[in-house]
Amino acid sequence: MAREIGVTIAKHLDAELRTVNDHLEDNVHVHNLVVLEGKDNVLLQFQTTNRRARECIESLQLLGVGSAFGSIEIFELKSVIPRLSNHPTLNRGSPKGKEYNTSISLTLEEIYETVEKGYHLTFEYLGLCACGSIVCAVGLVTNSDPTVVASMLLSPLMGPILGITLGSACRDATVTIKAIKNEFIGVFITLLFGIITGLIVAVYEDEDWSTDEMLMRGLVSGLAPGVIIALPCGVALAISVTSADGTILVGVAIAAALLPPIVNAGLELSFGMIKELPYHEGSPTTHLQRSANSFVLFLLNWIAIYIGCLIVFAMKRVRPRIFHMAPRKEREYDSSAQLLPDRNTAVSTTSSSSKTNEKINEDYSESTPLIRRDSASLVM
Repeated sequence: MAREIGVTIAKHLDAELRTVNDHLEDNVHVHNLVVLEGKDNVLLQFQTTNRRARECIESLQLLGVGSAFGSIEIFELKSVIPRLSNHPTLNRGSPKGKEYNTSISLTLEEIYETVEKGYHLTFEYLGLCACGSIVCAVGLVTNSDPTVVASMLLSPLMGPILGITLGSACRDATVTIKAIKNEFIGVFITLLFGIITGLIVAVYEDEDWSTDEMLMRGLVSGLAPGVIIALPCGVALAISVTSADGTILVGVAIAAALLPPIVNAGLELSFGMIKELPYHEGSPTTHLQRSANSFVLFLLNWIAIYIGCLIVFAMKRVRPRIFHMAPRKEREYDSSAQLLPDRNTAVSTTSSSSKTNEKINEDYSESTPLIRRDSASLVM
């Protein structure tokens, strides 16, 4: 797998174009560099391996691309012939380092795009919360383990947790607040459907109808094992997001089991309200206690998953960047002003107020061909 990355810069930003072009030419992980000139913009397009895509993109962002000027487009390639890993340009520069590197992952923007799909309050999110809650309630009441497992796969509650964790790691208050709000809404819907199901069943059942599936989630002895399982689930969840491996999510959804404790808390609460309230001294409160234990189990699992995700995000260097958090400000650029630091103190502003745009483009075209491929791209 490889990535094709395009950098679009306004044609009149001559100094920035030169700086970015020189940077890409010197980067040993940039392959098949092509420069194309349009009417108003210049496109610098190149290929790189998945392992080095984040490094290349972050180096461009440090130059100001995407925040101070220009934009970056990222495309996924199925394959490249010849393979980039065997490309002659890999022989340039320093020797190849070790293969293992915990920081290799998707770029921050790609992680944002992946996580953003799960924490927004949409019709699909609300519908899956309701459907998963109903399926889980039926499974708990009928003591059906496969039905409870199926409800875990329907639950969307893991999405807002990822949003909260990513917002915390990147100190993005907007994402964090929105994800927390939507998580509360999802938990409320799940608990509500549990209470409604419990009220329906409790009306027609005089005896204690708590099944084994309900008991195992309402006992204090089940809290510690739940946390021990949830912590590695949080680690696996973050690994899945930062590596774009969706196959892990199914196992995490089943192992974390966020939905059943909430539904069970609603079931036990409704039965306790009917059978054990009003409270009198000496009267049993078994169902109310199980309800509280079930909800505490959910909270502990939630915290454990959050901590596990934060650990992986820290190891993967998912952290805030000023040029990502600050909104882009559109403004007119003066081609005579140098917005970027000099490249090895050798790049300086060559344009002046007296130069016309045609002269600037002519100077640029003389030093940099409009359509150029490096020699390595022709080696098969």
